[in-house]
Amino acid sequence: MRVVTKAEQEEASAYAMKGFAIGALKWAAVGLCLSGLMQVYVPWYRATRLPNKFYIVMAFGLGGGAHSSDRYLVQYERRGRKEQLAQTRRERWEALYAKPTDENKIASNTEAAVSQ
Repeated sequence: MRVVTKAEQEEASAYAMKGFAIGALKWAAVGLCLSGLMQVYVPWYRATRLPNKFYIVMAFGLGGGAHSSDRYLVQYERRGRKEQLAQTRRERWEALYAKPTDENKIASNTEAAVSQ
């Protein structure tokens, strides 16, 4: 799906930021748990200074956020494309198989007149 209007662009960016926040929280939690385990079991990690440990956890959070943001944006684009295809399919179905209304009768009469 192409983001064409400013409103669609804002909606897509908001959805991507939602994905970033969710991914950052998930992976920061993973980084904290991993940091805690390494603090207990890995001797060289205990000797590492606190700012470096913070950087490692922050890298987990930012990496997870970027990955999740990209996935959310791809899902948004796929959902928009799916909606466009469904709308096109509905319009095509209505044009071919829907019960005739006054507009359809007029259109079919003009098509029949043109084809003769």
